[in-house]
Amino acid sequence: MPKAELPHTLQGAIEDYNAWADRYMRSVERRHAIQKPLYHYTDANGLKGIIENQEIWFTDFRYLNDPSELSHGMNLAHGVIAKGVAGASWIKHFYAMLGGMFSIDNFSDHIRFFIASFSRDRDELGQWRAYADNGRGFALGLSPKLFAPDDPLDKDPLKNLVVGPIVYDNAATKRRQAMPIKKAHDILAKSEWYASKHLNNGKILRQFLDNLARYVIASPLIWNCLVCKHPAYKSENEVRLIILGLSKLFKGRVPVRIRKGEVVPYIPRQLPLHTPGNIVEIVIGPAAPLGTEEGVRALLDKFKINAPIRRSTIPYRPV
Repeated sequence: MPKAELPHTLQGAIEDYNAWADRYMRSVERRHAIQKPLYHYTDANGLKGIIENQEIWFTDFRYLNDPSELSHGMNLAHGVIAKGVAGASWIKHFYAMLGGMFSIDNFSDHIRFFIASFSRDRDELGQWRAYADNGRGFALGLSPKLFAPDDPLDKDPLKNLVVGPIVYDNAATKRRQAMPIKKAHDILAKSEWYASKHLNNGKILRQFLDNLARYVIASPLIWNCLVCKHPAYKSENEVRLIILGLSKLFKGRVPVRIRKGEVVPYIPRQLPLHTPGNIVEIVIGPAAPLGTEEGVRALLDKFKINAPIRRSTIPYRPV
């Protein structure tokens, strides 16, 4: 974020916003702490690779199944921002600046996001079809302790990992997006009262509005966009692991894989899956052939993993 020199009172206003944003994000984290196992749907090769390598692949968000990734939450935020642009006083210029900055094109070259998807549901037909070889694959159940928010923030994004349960309710996402915008509005209103001398200087005003808008976008507007989806995806009941950071910090560190003829950037991330208790269950898909259980058990026994193997109860015949 910018470290522009501002008068002390205005710099203090920026710091007030940052302190609020930190408290807000921590409260969200506490409210949505993972208490039950999460499931990753995959095919046979995926299950084998994940367990053998103790590795989950995080995919560049632009290559996920939802074409409205990020833009859905941004559109909801722009609805809130538009009301401020239509308001009175110089604060409307802040809303205009915020709206102009808050677009995928403006920051996609500067920030990258990689996502690994899990579900709270262990046996959901839509996910068997979409992500687990049309019902022939597996749902890998992982312990909630693997999703505990205990990773320290690090300058190296590959060492950071944040957990985000997905919100599918548009009204709830709008409320989430409105909170940081309203907080910035309140800070601006107070600044107009106690720092009017500085704000009458056009250069200082623009600098202050620019800095504040950038901080509002960074936290938590972007985060809210990453953890919301269109209501049509509600059945997925998704929880995400997210790696994010400045693009320059990923340079030369992002491999690619070929998926259905498409080159897909991804990041492999280690998880201690051989540690007892971290794999809590493997669910076999409803269309998997007879004898699949024996193959899965042999894979687990190879690494001395003692986890139950169960089969989906959904009646399903792939076409």
